[in-house]
Amino acid sequence: MARGRGGVPALDSRHTLLLAPAPELLPANVAGRETDAESWCQKLNQRKEKLSRREREQQAEARHLREDVNADPEVQRCSSWQEYKQLLQRRHLQKTQSRPPHLWDQPVTPLLSPGQADSPATVFQHISVLQTTHLADGGAWLLEKSGGLEISFDVYQADAVATFRKNNPGKPYARMCISGFDEPVPDLCTLKRLSYQSGDVPLIFALVDHGDISFYSFRDFTLPRDLGH
Repeated sequence: MARGRGGVPALDSRHTLLLAPAPELLPANVAGRETDAESWCQKLNQRKEKLSRREREQQAEARHLREDVNADPEVQRCSSWQEYKQLLQRRHLQKTQSRPPHLWDQPVTPLLSPGQADSPATVFQHISVLQTTHLADGGAWLLEKSGGLEISFDVYQADAVATFRKNNPGKPYARMCISGFDEPVPDLCTLKRLSYQSGDVPLIFALVDHGDISFYSFRDFTLPRDLGH
């Protein structure tokens, strides 16, 4: 315990003491020790992260596909690191022994291992050619490529004029890109960069042709799945 002047305990001092883990829970070449993690806790950013709808959908889909090793009943019954390694070794032997030589010892092998085909939905997920993607994915590295089509201005709805402030306008209703009819069609890199810059605000393209204006935009859609279980 921390002490103040004259050896009196400092009651206002905070500690987050992490005890040393049991040796049998660690690999043989890893040594654990007691640690005061308070200094690290103070450096953590504890503010609640604000995610867009698209980011929340991506996280939900990632959680759906990600396997949690701690939810495995056999893993939960392991009381030491050595027992866990033995479990992995047994499973590896079971997989290798269950593979018929006429299928797995040839130049052309099956697309999936027997352990991966636990349901039709899992099979479709592993062999699917098209994966879920969004137009703004991977747009961060394109920000350095300036030039060409840019976002011209933000659009705010008429009913938001009362709360509109120049120094803090708030979230726009849409972002507008203006292009002439005789200008080249934007390539995929430009579309990805503009979509990334727009964030979760709808991006609208205004095409001007001798006084006539046409509006275009991209919308996300989800292809139907054959099996959802």
